[in-house]
Amino acid sequence: MHRLHQPLKVMTILGTRPEIIRLSCVLPKMDEYFDHVIVYTNQSYDYELSQIFFNDLLQKRNLPS
Repeated sequence: MHRLHQPLKVMTILGTRPEIIRLSCVLPKMDEYFDHVIVYTNQSYDYELSQIFFNDLLQKRNLPS
């Protein structure tokens, strides 16, 4: 049986801020075509810097506080 009506599930794993920057144009497109989830592993985590990147580059994403 084919799954024509269900989008493919894709998970993108990000670990560093440079990855967020590099993928900032790709991730919104993936949201359009796939059931897409972003996982951020918090490597070298700084809340304010990471939150700025997510807010500016991926505005429609909600991050847990």
